[in-house]
Amino acid sequence: MIGGCYWLIEIVSSRMLLAASKFVPPRWAVKALKDLIVYNRGFEAVYLPATVLILMGVVFWGIALHIKEKWE
Repeated sequence: MIGGCYWLIEIVSSRMLLAASKFVPPRWAVKALKDLIVYNRGFEAVYLPATVLILMGVVFWGIALHIKEKWE
């Protein structure tokens, strides 16, 4: 919802919501797909969103591993 899956991120006017949307994975996935499909850009437009998604995955995996080890 906050990442642009339900409505365009461009219509959001709240600076707080725009800042928060940069920390959710759907925003980066939508940006990559929009750049490829809507704006007909090449795969070089996907490098930044893909990198951010991979880094988020690594960070969230690390947090989950830490929580799992803490409970054992």
